[in-house]
Amino acid sequence: MARGDPVREGLARLAEVRARPRSPESVDALRHALASTSNVLAARAALIAGEAGLHGLVPDLESAFERFLLQPLKSDPACLAKTAIVGALARLGDGDQTLIAACRHFQPEPTGDEPIDTAAEMRAAAIVALAERNHPRALELASELLADREPRARLGAITSFRTLSSDAGAALLRYKALRFLQRPQADSQWETGDEIAETLATLLVCSPGSLGLVSGLLQGEVDVAVLAAVAIGESGVRGALEALRGGYEARVEPRVRQAIVAAAGMLRGEDAAGFLLEVIARAAPGLAVTALESLARFLRDPALRPRVAAAVRDNGSREVLDAFRRLPEDVQA
Repeated sequence: MARGDPVREGLARLAEVRARPRSPESVDALRHALASTSNVLAARAALIAGEAGLHGLVPDLESAFERFLLQPLKSDPACLAKTAIVGALARLGDGDQTLIAACRHFQPEPTGDEPIDTAAEMRAAAIVALAERNHPRALELASELLADREPRARLGAITSFRTLSSDAGAALLRYKALRFLQRPQADSQWETGDEIAETLATLLVCSPGSLGLVSGLLQGEVDVAVLAAVAIGESGVRGALEALRGGYEARVEPRVRQAIVAAAGMLRGEDAAGFLLEVIARAAPGLAVTALESLARFLRDPALRPRVAAAVRDNGSREVLDAFRRLPEDVQA
């Protein structure tokens, strides 16, 4: 370790503190690090405070956050300390006002051609934390972050609706999903695949009655249709299999059909098994193999294997037969 380097020395001390974070000496060391001008030390101290559940350090965490808001590009590059502090306060279930401030903090930093907002991850973590504690302003802040320029912040806002579970939140998600119905290919730079997937999955959690809207996306752009299929399969809501079957019959694109077949495997159950058996028996080899793998992975019914074997024979493809033979004997498809 280089002598005279206070940051390295501080990190070495905090490594010792992490082993016994609750001792008076350790708490003092964490408090000292949170008061440091080094965002690296403050971030490490915040991480330890959150892990150890040190509620007594909440005022120090809040004070450090306010300090790093001043000249943030200089005091806290990459938003390192503030993001760690938000994470600690989220774990401690405290610091509401700091989390609210975090939701509205932007920190564009010059890197190459365009600035990068290094606070996006922090905003996402802050809104999720506020939603989990059902803060009265969580819905307001989440709705603002739905229009954030940064995909990661928008994703955090979408995720927050899983715990908010309000009618207003479901309505906002429905509006966002409706945009996907008419989204031209040229707009794909706005919503990321992760964002579309989380929107649809969260919508079905908050509002199972929105299955009709999500299943409508099975008829749209290929990328969106694939994500819609996955969301429907993961949701397991009433009518999911019928929606997937309808999409399968309406679409001929291999990617969409592959996604629908895989999603049907997530549903399990006799009806889903029957659909997959039909696919194994009648579909092209690649699709039939996907259905076969879905059955093998998600179902454990000993009586089903002879039915799968019959479907494989009906298909007649060597590729499908080889895939069936590769299944472990103890996997009762």
